[in-house]
Amino acid sequence: MQLDDTPVMCQGGRGAPNFQACLWTFVNPEVDGVAYRFTPGRASEPLAAEIDGFSGTLVGDGYPGNRAAADKTTGEIAIAAAGRT
Repeated sequence: MQLDDTPVMCQGGRGAPNFQACLWTFVNPEVDGVAYRFTPGRASEPLAAEIDGFSGTLVGDGYPGNRAAADKTTGEIAIAAAGRT
């Protein structure tokens, strides 16, 4: 499975400060289509919830949170990364 995140600025609501969230893109060659998910930050917990149950190789950009998320799932996940961000 391939994944990547794009940081997006979000309005915090009436009187709350704006914050940086993430829009994640997931592509799995074993499943038709592309999945997009929004998380309110780049923490590993929401990402782990999205990839839980997946077993295989996770291809990303080297973000250490990918490994942290994979370690919190029930699947056996190997990390393939281009570099560290």
